[in-house]
Amino acid sequence: MANREQMHDLKVELTYATATTSSGAQKSSAVRNTGYDAVCHNLHIGATLAAGLAYKVQESDTTTDGDFTDAAADSVVADTITPIASSTIRIAYVGQKPYSRLVATPGGSTILSMTAVKGMASFQPVANGVVNDA
Repeated sequence: MANREQMHDLKVELTYATATTSSGAQKSSAVRNTGYDAVCHNLHIGATLAAGLAYKVQESDTTTDGDFTDAAADSVVADTITPIASSTIRIAYVGQKPYSRLVATPGGSTILSMTAVKGMASFQPVANGVVNDA
């Protein structure tokens, strides 16, 4: 029988703590992709959601805020759903840059948090727990 546990292959990071935002771009912390072949950014939407929520993945060679640029369409695989309250949207980054982050721009008062799940680790076991080591 195949081994289905993934605890030693995945790493979860809190990249943006839960906050009520009114407007403007809300940026997750930079996620270091080195050592992993996949990263899934998760946008967690709370009980309140204003119309017009937009989101995108950015990539960079450094953790400097100004160095991040929007990831190319072929570097992103996203859920094709309309954001609704109390839901999670998954956006995978499959590009080659060492750092990526999620940027969400709500149209008004919205409760958000963001996490990243890194998978397909080059070296196992992976130290886990929700941490932010960006």
